[in-house]
Amino acid sequence: MKIAFKGMRMPATDANKARAVSQLEPLEKILPTDAHVYVETGRTTTHHKSSDTLFQASVLIDSKGSTYYARVQDADLNTALDRACRDVIESVRQEKGRKQTLARRGRLIIKRLTKSAFYE
Repeated sequence: MKIAFKGMRMPATDANKARAVSQLEPLEKILPTDAHVYVETGRTTTHHKSSDTLFQASVLIDSKGSTYYARVQDADLNTALDRACRDVIESVRQEKGRKQTLARRGRLIIKRLTKSAFYE
């Protein structure tokens, strides 16, 4: 899994990079090794001095034709990064569960068809 960082309207610090890597660690078990992860953190605007949603974090995962994306805006950069990582991990897990369920149903259909062919 390759992780690329980008800072938006502010530099991407080493602390943010380390935080994102630790948050995205569970994906190494789920995703293939050739997956690309793009993490973007920064300010939403430089014009306003204070706002409810001053920072944003977005995570984009590209792996074998599947794309997962999460974007969160919050008053704290670390909270936004944590929530974005959590959201994207949840969407990856849901997709994996969907694929497993579909494969399981396909196997059951084939099993029923082969059993009915033998007993007729």
